[in-house]
Amino acid sequence: MMKKIILIFLISVNSVLSQYADNPKSLSMGRTSVANSFQLDALNNNPANLVLNSQYDKSNYYFTLFTSAGFMVNSDFLSADFYNKYFSGNDGEPLLLSNSDKEDILSKAGNTSTGFKGNFKFFSLLIRDKNVGTFALSFEDKISGLSFLPKDALDVALYGNKKNSSYDYSEFDLDASWIRQLNISYAKELPDLFKSFLENFSFGVSVKPQFGYYNFGVESNNLIINTDDSSKIKADGLLRLRSSRIGTDNSKITFPEFGDLAGFGMGFDVGFNLKFSNKVNVGLSVTDIGWVNWYKTPKEYLYKGDFLITDLANSEQYDQLLNLIEGTETSIPNYKKSLPTTLRVGVNYKIYDPIFYKNSTERANITAEYYQGLVDNVAGVSTTPLFFLGGEYLLSNYFIPRTGIVLGNSENLALSLGFGLITDYVIFDFGTHNILSVFNINKSSKNSVAFSLKFKFD
Repeated sequence: MMKKIILIFLISVNSVLSQYADNPKSLSMGRTSVANSFQLDALNNNPANLVLNSQYDKSNYYFTLFTSAGFMVNSDFLSADFYNKYFSGNDGEPLLLSNSDKEDILSKAGNTSTGFKGNFKFFSLLIRDKNVGTFALSFEDKISGLSFLPKDALDVALYGNKKNSSYDYSEFDLDASWIRQLNISYAKELPDLFKSFLENFSFGVSVKPQFGYYNFGVESNNLIINTDDSSKIKADGLLRLRSSRIGTDNSKITFPEFGDLAGFGMGFDVGFNLKFSNKVNVGLSVTDIGWVNWYKTPKEYLYKGDFLITDLANSEQYDQLLNLIEGTETSIPNYKKSLPTTLRVGVNYKIYDPIFYKNSTERANITAEYYQGLVDNVAGVSTTPLFFLGGEYLLSNYFIPRTGIVLGNSENLALSLGFGLITDYVIFDFGTHNILSVFNINKSSKNSVAFSLKFKFD
């Protein structure tokens, strides 16, 4: 019954193949960002940090031009080996699955989640003025997806309807979107505010118009299928999906042209950075507060389960079963989807060398961060708390190795790695959130890479 939807999910995730993946510094430091990001890296993470610079970088102007991109996929099962074995075809011939193959798929893919985020910045710009404040602008594409595949749905797809069985599809979930975002940000230092207990204080805000191109996902789902020992099939509930997209051919991805939109919305970020001493500062931000109104050819797909099948030879009952499998497509009014609103709180601790001298040099940073999604069922965010821990070592004025770990959610434990290079005119950052995938990329289901080349001048 769910074969069609499951196949669409597997193909779509793999063809586009979850925190902003274009920020390699954050990615390589366990995805910490709210207390330790600087200048352009602060966009989409904590706008208050736009005013900050690293120790070896005191420039006031930065920009990127097609030099910042990244992706991240976190799946419980979807490795390259898994896909190639079961879904990439068999030299044009149908692939016949053995019972051991089916059990392997069921054990690995049942009750699993997959998340994806991809980012590409067309350009970004930062201008800093000590008196007026810091202004930043960026224009980027964001593609994200989040899914959960229940074991019962996969069981039916592999084995068909068994006697005396109950299949719960209600946990099946899917949400995917492609949005182009304009980010207009401002940040300001207020060193005299809270001076009695703070060394420095900065705040920042971002206004982010959202230009939507694609959205597809589950709106509601309480579908359950039951069978008995006489091959009766009873279904209750329904699965409801919604979509909005540019283009007219549902089988093809259309690249956006100027002015061609499926939705429009607004997003907002707000952030603060509190510096308690030259060693300790705390960052707090709430990002992606807002929505997208999807209005281009919005459609609804219903998979109704209000029927009882007692005899498949009965044409009327057989048609009911076909309607459930195929679903019904209807046009609907425009609908709103929340952005992946997220709360971040983190603390950064600086280590100096020599430690006990006043004129010492910053040598390392250690950051701990708490990450909490505030909305549910939205691609690119999880309401399960995550804990990030990252560090960097300032090996020299030019080379900065970084590492970190992520704890919680389905990731359990991921070790990240990357580095930064700082010269007089450019800053280059590179990172991945799961270094283990580099050594065995075909078997890894958690992969990412991000790079950024920023140009700077005084």
